[in-house]
Amino acid sequence: MGEEKSKKRPLDLDSNWDVIMGRDDGEPPPLVIVKNTPQPQPQPTPSQREDFASISDKKLEEQIERNKIHVMKLGPTLPDKGEKLQLTIKAMEEELDQRKHRRPAQMVCFPLF
Repeated sequence: MGEEKSKKRPLDLDSNWDVIMGRDDGEPPPLVIVKNTPQPQPQPTPSQREDFASISDKKLEEQIERNKIHVMKLGPTLPDKGEKLQLTIKAMEEELDQRKHRRPAQMVCFPLF
């Protein structure tokens, strides 16, 4: 008795598939072509700009260079192809430019003897 229960049997797949799946599928649904539209580019958030404002010029320039390297090396492998990194770089460069324009021109004074 124990031997009969432990014996493996092949799976019976000889069912009537026409009845199960239905023989008449009708016409296939019409083909729908969806045009891929570009999504709008996200703009840097004000909080990002505030973060950049607290960084020194030298560190900001270093981050810009580092992110440019990341875009070149990693950009093609990223899902957005590095768009977010490029926007971050652009925001950092704008912050750096604004700082340079805000500074008064430095005057060099020589003492008269």
